[in-house]
Amino acid sequence: MTSLRTRARQLLWLEPFWLALLGPFVIFPGRWAPLSGHPFVLLALFLFPAVRLAVGPARLTPHSPLSIPIVLILAWLPVNIWAAPDRQMAWSAAGYLLYGIALYGALARWPPAQRQPAWIAGFLLAAGGALALIAPLFVTWKSEFRLFHLAIYDWLEAIHVELGETIHANILAAVLILLAPLLLALLLHPQPLRPTKPWRLWRRFSAAQTSRLALGLRLLLGLSFLYVSGLLVLTQSRGGLLATAVTLPLTLLLRWPRFWRLALVAVGLAALAIWWFSPATVAEELSKDGSLGGWEGRMDVWNASLTALHDFVFTGIGIGAFTTTLPTLYPIPFSVTGFPHAHNLLLQVGLDLGLPGLIAFMAMQVNLFVMVIGLLRQPHRPSLAHTLAIGATAALVGLHIHGVVDAATWGVKLAFFPWVLFALITTLYLRTAEPSSPAGLGGRTPVIAAR
Repeated sequence: MTSLRTRARQLLWLEPFWLALLGPFVIFPGRWAPLSGHPFVLLALFLFPAVRLAVGPARLTPHSPLSIPIVLILAWLPVNIWAAPDRQMAWSAAGYLLYGIALYGALARWPPAQRQPAWIAGFLLAAGGALALIAPLFVTWKSEFRLFHLAIYDWLEAIHVELGETIHANILAAVLILLAPLLLALLLHPQPLRPTKPWRLWRRFSAAQTSRLALGLRLLLGLSFLYVSGLLVLTQSRGGLLATAVTLPLTLLLRWPRFWRLALVAVGLAALAIWWFSPATVAEELSKDGSLGGWEGRMDVWNASLTALHDFVFTGIGIGAFTTTLPTLYPIPFSVTGFPHAHNLLLQVGLDLGLPGLIAFMAMQVNLFVMVIGLLRQPHRPSLAHTLAIGATAALVGLHIHGVVDAATWGVKLAFFPWVLFALITTLYLRTAEPSSPAGLGGRTPVIAAR
């Protein structure tokens, strides 16, 4: 029996790879397997937690400040699926959420990541980098170049590949704003990037070769940052550009806190510019979209979404039901095909999950911010963990700035990316917190604790 448990625990090391294998079936529902079998595919996401339960105490998610909110979301999800008018669409939308949660649990429980959270950062950057490399072939570039027009768009349209799947420019931007600050933070890391415990292959290199490899890695990070930033500009996502305009300076400020006075000057200049051009004009320009038509159109969507949330406060309108329920019950002056979500992250979560799910999601975000603040308040030292904490903090801020005017990180095929960021923050927090102190970092317990 002991041998069986030992082998089962060794098998659990493969959980992230199992989820990577299931990923295409969840992200592209109906393409690789019939939609009627999609619930069974989603059930398979939690095969490894079931095995862990069979061999000893198990949890769907690691014991962290996010545990209770995630369990509440999972417990309420059947109600949200039941409330949806289109059951197949509901299962597809639920799959995107469940895949993110399963990936969060697998990465945060993975032994190599628990020893070195940089593995999760590497996974996030590798997955995001692969997406950024192939994205130009599949992105639906905006037909109206509202900010600028470049000849490169003609070339990008010429290399477009038709495979039945596309990536909207706003959704691509939502992923890139998570990558850019993390890349910048690693690029500014004060020490050469190398494994904490040298691998066998790494130990075979001489000191000179090791230095050249570290320099090459830094050069790769620099080129990746420039590429991701350039691609983000090409998306012309107003929310993405606004988030980037905040997160990149924030990354610099967290890296060099002594320059906080310059940050105050920058904020003052930004406020002066908004006053000079008038807040109404700035809001209109930041809100213009081919489908919404400006600030007034965005307000119409928000008002209809708030009314729907008020009317379906407990169940929500049903997960994935925005395009079917909202225009039927709350007529709005344009087609929802151009905006298949509420254009606000918290509003969209509330519509999909109802008020109980929204409260749980907000509890997650509060605890995430408390965790990163605790990480940043640790005595400063030029460690890789501190650098990752800086990048993760800026990425989390970017996620929510972007979420004010868009919901491109929720209910879409790429919605698992923020959950990888959540796993990175959780693992950094749990690894840095002192085991002897239940309050964790800085003697402070997250506002909505799981303990």
